[in-house]
Amino acid sequence: MKKLFVLVLIVAIAAVSVGGAFAQEQGGTLRVAFQNDWESLDPQVTSSYSSLQVLNNVLETLTTFDNDLELQPALAESWEQSEDGLTWTFHLREGVMFSNGDELTADDVVFTFMRFLDPEGGFSGSSANIGPEGTVVEAADDYTVTITHPEPIAITPILLGLNKATGIFHP
Repeated sequence: MKKLFVLVLIVAIAAVSVGGAFAQEQGGTLRVAFQNDWESLDPQVTSSYSSLQVLNNVLETLTTFDNDLELQPALAESWEQSEDGLTWTFHLREGVMFSNGDELTADDVVFTFMRFLDPEGGFSGSSANIGPEGTVVEAADDYTVTITHPEPIAITPILLGLNKATGIFHP
């Protein structure tokens, strides 16, 4: 009986000694330390690790990976490959907004990817993730993008989720 009383007393003391949680303050300033200054937030011209860290928090890709490294939809809600293996079709989520309030459309994806693929555009390590020379990106409609490669590439959705430097930006 004494042991039961002591156990109940310990549980009661533990229960009343736990403090409540307060609501977290909204807004304010977030400060982040980087080893180096970032050089640019333009993914086409930067190869800086610090810049890519910032881009990882600013841009979104068509696909992404979950904590188990399984491929998941991001800006694209679904995708499929043509029978000949040359063309990938990505269906965009509707209602996705840029920070200025404009809605994401297939034209934004085409602009972003074709800019990366432009050999006159300067450095773009991201172009390898989109496709080799001869890759064509087109808008089939407002929310459908096709990527046609000169040869079949089975891992295009994986490549597009590997690096936020292939994230879509507003023209």
